[in-house]
Order: sequence, then C-alpha cells, then structure tokens
Amino acid sequence: MRLSRVMEVSMLISAAIPILVLSVLASGPFRDSMPVFIATLAPLAAVLSLFILICALEAGGGNRDNRQ
Repeated sequence: MRLSRVMEVSMLISAAIPILVLSVLASGPFRDSMPVFIATLAPLAAVLSLFILICALEAGGGNRDNRQ
C-alpha cells in the first residue's frame, strides 16, 4: 500500500472514531439534553462511522493469497 493511501485511511479512521463516540453519547445517555436535530442525526452518524471503520479495516487488512 502506498504511503498516501495509508495516510488517507488513517485520516478516515481518526475522523470516524470521534464521530462514532459522540453519536453514541448523543443517542444514548445524553439523549434528553441534546438538541432535536442532533438527536435525529446521531443514529445516522453512528451507522456511517461504523461503515467507514469497517471499510477501512477491509481495505487495510486484505488477504494477499494469490492462489486460484
């Protein structure tokens, strides 16, 4: 994997983890104190950040088995 690709994946992961944590907090224990627009967008942000993390893991940990 080239260095620029590694940097892109690491930036994606470093952006997705805080989004995931904040959205889980917004849709979980702090649901009553959040504004309505944040409470409606928090589950979507959680799903999207999990999708980004899973895609980054799949792209970074590919199986290099060339047998056919």
